[in-house]
Amino acid sequence: MSPHQKRLSAGAFGAAVLLITQAHADTLACPSSIEVSQFVSQPVPEGWEVRTEPLGNNLAGVAFFDGDPKANASLIPVREERKNKNSVAIWEFKENTKPFWLACRYINTEIVLARPLPDRYRVCRVAYGPGEIVKSIDCS
Repeated sequence: MSPHQKRLSAGAFGAAVLLITQAHADTLACPSSIEVSQFVSQPVPEGWEVRTEPLGNNLAGVAFFDGDPKANASLIPVREERKNKNSVAIWEFKENTKPFWLACRYINTEIVLARPLPDRYRVCRVAYGPGEIVKSIDCS
């Protein structure tokens, strides 16, 4: 094999690896639960005492946003696929001047964890199990 043919073979191999890597979806994961601290923000009526009890703050669901979630531009899935008690919701992202965001919502709290998505993502698939429990988030 000539040096020119070796360079071409190496280049073709590199391009194939690049295509395989780009086709592979990245798995994102919201934390499955968070710990929060709550307090009463005003005086309680006379005779009442504030008590706390531990509540689970497990992941309740996810949402995707066009820009920062503060703007409330929540996106809806383009389609959903159902099979038995499982489902997959699919969001598609077009070119945009601002980043798309993923928000993780939790039960028993107003706390939401949010992060911008990398610009390279064009599709995210969220798999749900029975009870609409988030099983996985795959983006490519």
